[in-house]
Amino acid sequence: MFALPIDPRVIEAYEKQTDSFQKAAALFEQPIEVLKIPYENTTLPGYFIKPDASNTARRSLLCTGGYDGTCEELFFSVAGGALKRGYNVLIFDGPGQGGALVMQKLPMRADWENVVTPVVDYLLTRPDVDSTRIALYGGSFGGYLAPRAAAFEHRVAACIADAALFDPAALSNKMFPPEIGSALAKNDVAVLEPFFNKLQEDTTQRFILGRGMWVHGATTPWEYFKMFQAYSLADVAKNIQCPTFVAEAENDRRRGGGKDLYNALQCPKEYVLFAASEGAGEHCEAGAREVFFQKMFDWLDPIITR
Repeated sequence: MFALPIDPRVIEAYEKQTDSFQKAAALFEQPIEVLKIPYENTTLPGYFIKPDASNTARRSLLCTGGYDGTCEELFFSVAGGALKRGYNVLIFDGPGQGGALVMQKLPMRADWENVVTPVVDYLLTRPDVDSTRIALYGGSFGGYLAPRAAAFEHRVAACIADAALFDPAALSNKMFPPEIGSALAKNDVAVLEPFFNKLQEDTTQRFILGRGMWVHGATTPWEYFKMFQAYSLADVAKNIQCPTFVAEAENDRRRGGGKDLYNALQCPKEYVLFAASEGAGEHCEAGAREVFFQKMFDWLDPIITR
């Protein structure tokens, strides 16, 4: 279903969930604006939420999601905690995510600064946004995307990598025996085709490959994995200038080198390993988001109010 060609039910389900959210948004206490953010020759879908209806220039949390979520999902996983702390919140779908993928067919890109920069440009047009107090949050695969953007977009005052990823490319390479890695480098179809055909006999692997090809706009599994080689912070983490919060969860099976990212950073930084004993040990602290909010915002508030 989550692979090319796209099952029409995926589009139908996306339209229904978006319509339901927007109908509910009109009834919320906090004003929720439906956005179309200028991006290259098109727009990106998103929402802007304020703690109240005033036009006071406030600190803002710019939120980018992960590999398979939507900006509507970000409302429930992030926005509530930020609004309670008095932040504006902007949530959006970038290429490869949510409506930008399902409806606009925009594939994921590794250079996420070219996605975040137009969103920051938009924020700076708003009188209710303090341009010096914009923090960038990335959840799940956003734990790669947000630090990647912060390495080049220096107008953000702080960065939060929630389920931090340092070198997704290297992690993907560990999936394969050395001969397959060599064949990928050489684009040796005679070796790659039977290997990936065999791999797809497993239901889980078939889903992973189909989903990845769709998200990245790849036509073959090996093209997808070759595209993925661009996804690494190894050479750019040192360029991040803003204070950065690096979060990992103790039992997260997808932990991707948060300590490696922390060690590579040359900016003010904080590392927190969220514990299962607090209920926060799963991916993105899903069982105890309030624990994450308390620790992250206690770190962020004094930084972004200076």
